[in-house]
Amino acid sequence: ALGIWNGFRVLAGFSLLSGMRLLGASTGLEVSGGGTSAVLSSSTLLNNTVGVLVSGGSLSMDHTVIQGSGITGLQASGGTLDLQYNTLVASGNFGVYVTGSEANLSLRNSIIAQSASVGVYRTAGTLTLSHNDAWDNRTNYSGVSVGPNSFSADPLFLSASDFHLRATSPCRGVSSAGTDLGALPYDATLVASVQIVPASVTVNASATTALLARAYNAAGE
Repeated sequence: ALGIWNGFRVLAGFSLLSGMRLLGASTGLEVSGGGTSAVLSSSTLLNNTVGVLVSGGSLSMDHTVIQGSGITGLQASGGTLDLQYNTLVASGNFGVYVTGSEANLSLRNSIIAQSASVGVYRTAGTLTLSHNDAWDNRTNYSGVSVGPNSFSADPLFLSASDFHLRATSPCRGVSSAGTDLGALPYDATLVASVQIVPASVTVNASATTALLARAYNAAGE
């Protein structure tokens, strides 16, 4: 259920957060306070009412998946935000929402997909964009220009719950550094299933036989 606890709050000082899973909170991560600073990396925020809320201080976020937020994936009403190599999927209203005049947000090398209203939305503040894929949102952008080296195309995730890129994804190799867009790049070593051929075999005692093992990722590749 959405919003059943208050989530993780950074209200003062510096916090380095990595490998976190924040699920089912009213706000997955909140950053506020003028001198507050937080870094969020390699994390998953799932089914929170608001994935990330920043009202002051600063946040750097990379290689993080924000999925299924009831209202907004990431909202900035203030503060300075540096967001790169993130994937925001299936937000109830907005993927990224900049709503405060004191907010200054940079979003690049990221994927924003399947928001029910607007993928990237600015009503106030500063929002700088480049090298993003905004796809299958009801409206991809509002209140802001698309930014250079950005496009709208199916990112070809492995599945509805695995946001690694497929080998043929248009998001491969097109970031500002020539790497893959989003939180989870293509990984040829990921194995979702193994097929043994033949599927069944009978072997006499003390005898040997040869079997073939084929490994597949979640897309059956």
